[in-house]
Amino acid sequence: AELAADAEPDASLAAELRAGWLTTARLEVPLRARAAALTYELAEHPPPGDNYGERALLAHIAGQLTFDAAPRAQALELTRRALADGALLRDETSDGMAWIAAMGALGWGDYFDEYEALLDAALADSRRRGSVLGFATAAYGLSFSHFYRGMLSDAVADAELAVAAERDGWRHFLTAGRAQLAWALVERGELAAAGAQLALAEAGATAGQASAHALVLESPAPLQLVLGAHRAALDTALASDPV
Repeated sequence: AELAADAEPDASLAAELRAGWLTTARLEVPLRARAAALTYELAEHPPPGDNYGERALLAHIAGQLTFDAAPRAQALELTRRALADGALLRDETSDGMAWIAAMGALGWGDYFDEYEALLDAALADSRRRGSVLGFATAAYGLSFSHFYRGMLSDAVADAELAVAAERDGWRHFLTAGRAQLAWALVERGELAAAGAQLALAEAGATAGQASAHALVLESPAPLQLVLGAHRAALDTALASDPV
């Protein structure tokens, strides 16, 4: 509001404030609809990406478009502009959140080579700065691509590294990390261990409060399927769909 009243508003600061709000709102269930509306408003005329705030906005736009099944080429072009050859990650380090939106656009778009290159850069940044939280987020991200590439042992190891950082205060993707670990364990036939991870996710302090909880609602379905409870697996999957 103060910027809007300014005769010469700081465009860079305005972009950063909007990006900061989107960072939170896209992860909070009650705010997601408002966040999506703002994102699509921005997508009509995407910012050029000349500063951190604009690069962060581009990352959120790309992430939203990917999740809403917009043309992959459009989301990829925006993602590359957001990342700006590593500038976004340098701007906020692996402890930031906007680069994770870009990561999601690459991962869910199946651009795994670029996705893993970004994660490797995030891991290098976290090691250089000694950031446990940045390392855990990057490990969680790698568990995703390793799972979908069929590298189950790596997927389990990555997810275990991520969730172990709970003791150091890692919370942002803990729920999703446990769900992801459970998926990989199911595929390896470790059903009891998978069930234990799901139980921990359900009992977590943030259970039901974040959008990632949908992953926990869906995760029992593969386990039920393997156990032969086909009807229950279908019901679980359908119940986890917010549409």
